[in-house]
Amino acid sequence: MAVLSGLELLGWVGGGMGAIAYLMVSTRRIEADGILFQGMNMVGCGLLCLGAFQSGAFPNAVMNLAWIGFGVHALIGANRRQVHTAAKSDLPAIDPDVVALAA
Repeated sequence: MAVLSGLELLGWVGGGMGAIAYLMVSTRRIEADGILFQGMNMVGCGLLCLGAFQSGAFPNAVMNLAWIGFGVHALIGANRRQVHTAAKSDLPAIDPDVVALAA
């Protein structure tokens, strides 16, 4: 019986994390463009990448690095949309003179 190295074990943990993230999105427990899903995916891919490098599976490792990049891109895009939506909000502007008078 072969014993897993620490990096191989981390790779398995990363694979499990990615599968759980996908299951949670598929069952609508989390949003695909949310921080939790993207974070779980990026951490899972990073751990899978470590295991792949340990095993010499370099194409797998490179693709997992690419997947981390996709997750970063998705989070940046979601943040930009959120900032843009907040800037276009219909909330009235706060008048600093009124605030100063109230204080």
